Amino acid sequence: IPQEPQRLPLVPPSGLPVPREPAAELPIPAVEAAAVLVKDQNSGVIFYQKNPEAVLPIASLTKLMTALVVQTTVDLTEEVVIEPADLEIPAYRVNLAVGEKLTVRDLLRAMLIASANDATLALARYASGSVENFVAKMNELAKVWGMRQTSFTNPVGFDDPRHRSSAGDLALLVQEFLTHPELLDIVKEKEARLSSLDGRYTHKLLTTNKLMLTHPEVVGLKTGYTDEAKGNLIILTDKYYSIILGSRHR
Repeated sequence: IPQEPQRLPLVPPSGLPVPREPAAELPIPAVEAAAVLVKDQNSGVIFYQKNPEAVLPIASLTKLMTALVVQTTVDLTEEVVIEPADLEIPAYRVNLAVGEKLTVRDLLRAMLIASANDATLALARYASGSVENFVAKMNELAKVWGMRQTSFTNPVGFDDPRHRSSAGDLALLVQEFLTHPELLDIVKEKEARLSSLDGRYTHKLLTTNKLMLTHPEVVGLKTGYTDEAKGNLIILTDKYYSIILGSRHR
């Protein structure tokens, strides 16, 4: 913030430094979102927060936990064959085909870059044998990481009265996510093209995070939207991350 020009000599006759007027504080922004948390990812200092413990729907921010469960359960080079049940899901999808074979890493890319629900179900089913078993693992890890206000009922982020979290809990999830470089490399991708292992199918991915297309300092992390949750967004830079829940102007 600009200050008034210094009218006294920089060093007075006494040799003591000239006292400066304290800088005015920046105004707190008017944020309409239901909950917000902005945190320095290195020091852990919270720059700004609003209702950090409010328990809210989180839409596709859920997929960060899904990615972590997958990454800690199976190898990213393993191959997944798409089954009919994986496709019984509404948009967003990358239109996977029954019988198509892709690596776990490429399905993670479809899920984290394009927020693909079909890729999400395929990963959950493959990693744990069933979606129900996978969700149990999600809730188990949430407890391990101290996410006391969080419960999951699905790996996608569909609205459900029992599918909830808070900005404070999601900060714990982000901190864990930041320790997985392979996943961080994926969320930094703005676009990608996937091919099935036999080359028969291709899928073009484009990030759902529009800030990444206009602000080079933004390097992730995840978007989410449902009718109940409204706009949800986690923005990641090399210095801080911000978590936004329940926004009409994401």
